[in-house]
Amino acid sequence: MPRLDTKTALLLTLPPLLWAGNAIAGRLAVDTISPLLLNGLRWAIAAALLLPLGWRVLRPGSALWPRWRRFA
Repeated sequence: MPRLDTKTALLLTLPPLLWAGNAIAGRLAVDTISPLLLNGLRWAIAAALLLPLGWRVLRPGSALWPRWRRFA
């Protein structure tokens, strides 16, 4: 059975930490920010983080470009 290296342990630990941080931030911000704005901010941050990973697929001339409406 292979051993768990440091990189794999970090990658397995990261999603629960991000989820917990999101839950804590949501509970702290519930009196300050409206739920709709909080949800919009979460989506904007997620899009900003994922855009550098998917810029090649989203550029004009890619295979996805003619069918962008279907995926939007």
